[in-house]
Amino acid sequence: QPVDAAAHPLDPDLEMLADTLARNMHELWAKGKLDAGWKYAPEREKIGRVSAKAYTSPLLVPYEFLTSKEKSIWRKSSASALAVLQYAGFDVRRSARFRTSMMKSFNHRPEAEVEAA
Repeated sequence: QPVDAAAHPLDPDLEMLADTLARNMHELWAKGKLDAGWKYAPEREKIGRVSAKAYTSPLLVPYEFLTSKEKSIWRKSSASALAVLQYAGFDVRRSARFRTSMMKSFNHRPEAEVEAA
């Protein structure tokens, strides 16, 4: 059975992490598409009928330019992953070296320790 993330709300400490993961997931997705030859276009379209490299997407923008609805899709996925870890008994928490400013800066990866509860 899949874990219903809505039935297992995240601990407050994981809320900011869910936002950071959502941003990272979008940026990785966009990078993968761009690396595969996709291009930004205001509307999604397929230029050619044969090559997957001919696709375009309006979502190939930095995370901060996404609409609230688009961001919520990424955040739901990241929160769900964290909820599964929490449900499975893992304790995801900040290390002693962690600084909140690091989480806010997307150029830094937050340190995290994962321990089985």
